[in-house]
Amino acid sequence: MPILPVGQYMTITLRGIGFGTLNTNLLTIPRAVFSMFTMITLTYLSETFGQLAFTAIFMQIWILPFVVYLYVVDITKIDKWVAWGILTFLLSYPSGKIAA
Repeated sequence: MPILPVGQYMTITLRGIGFGTLNTNLLTIPRAVFSMFTMITLTYLSETFGQLAFTAIFMQIWILPFVVYLYVVDITKIDKWVAWGILTFLLSYPSGKIAA
């Protein structure tokens, strides 16, 4: 659940740390592309190893360091490109569900 609000407020967060409207809209594209690649990789690994339980827990392992970082560091005080990178990699987690 901690990833849902981050995804919903990504554009607002990017605007708040100094990106313009056009840049904010363009900076959400890599998140979607990385998310597609991680979903395809997760699907391949689950088919190869036949272990759906291990691939299901991989999402939780993926997001843990990013959530800890966001909890420890004030995102408004760091470089805006570092903040964008953290948000992008956090939201490009491998998931078996279809993102809306």
